[in-house]
Amino acid sequence: GGQSERVFHPVERIKHEHERFYRASSELNRALTLDQVYDAAIAGARGVCDFDFAAIATYDMVRGIHTIRRAVGEWSDSRAGTTHCDPSSIVARVVKNKLALPAGGEWRERDVPVFSAPMRIKGDSLLVLPLLVKDEVIGTFSVAAKRPGAFPGDRREMLGVIANQVAISMQNARMYQIVEEQATTDGLTGLVNHRTFQERFAAMLGRAERHHFPVSMILTDIDHFKKINDSY
Repeated sequence: GGQSERVFHPVERIKHEHERFYRASSELNRALTLDQVYDAAIAGARGVCDFDFAAIATYDMVRGIHTIRRAVGEWSDSRAGTTHCDPSSIVARVVKNKLALPAGGEWRERDVPVFSAPMRIKGDSLLVLPLLVKDEVIGTFSVAAKRPGAFPGDRREMLGVIANQVAISMQNARMYQIVEEQATTDGLTGLVNHRTFQERFAAMLGRAERHHFPVSMILTDIDHFKKINDSY
């Protein structure tokens, strides 16, 4: 009995991990907003490996700036929203080489910052993955763990698959945001359009009816506005 049990556990564990991995993948496919993408990405990484710190940063190629969008775990307090542009950092190297670093997921160069000097991330295991879309780095996904050997080969591969999906999902979320904005705002003036006005007006009237308060509306007309419209 004891013998067969020991063989059984690793198989069960692998099955369980793969289920978590696929669940994370489908969550990423469903994510519509960037926030949902970041949440699904971190949940996905958690399904693949045990980490003590994880962060997703976007990269602005023109300004060479990394902005941390989401950070969880130890060493993560108030890191979200911070910007970093240290060219010697690991994230800078990852962007430059378009490769996950450090090789093997082991952190030997303790003096090299992950993002920038004052941000202290400790631990023996570290992996910073590039978020690539059509060979362009749009950000980085970092995981760190206190214990050594937290990211062996198979984990690094799975994290790589997640990073690829995160990049595509982020790009899709950005496109979705643009399409949403185009649907509600006028391209020329940037003002909300007729459809949006109707929706908000209907919502306002509904609220007034529910709470029994009066609503006033002012309509104004601008003389000779057709000239302005036609000219511009």
